[in-house]
Amino acid sequence: MGGGDVGQLYLLAGLPAHVKPPGDLVDAAKGLDKFYIPSRYPNAHPERTPMDYFTRGMRRAPSRGL
Repeated sequence: MGGGDVGQLYLLAGLPAHVKPPGDLVDAAKGLDKFYIPSRYPNAHPERTPMDYFTRGMRRAPSRGL
């Protein structure tokens, strides 16, 4: 990943080699990145709008703690 990469998964990938985050933490980071990156970077989905990628259930996911 380059210097411009962002998101929780990127942060976890930058941990020292001896630190292994649990699988459920990695899964949660992936879920959060689905919301964080497109909301911060409007061109994250250049061919479509973010509403084309999210369902009503996905909009509720963050409030349930993923």
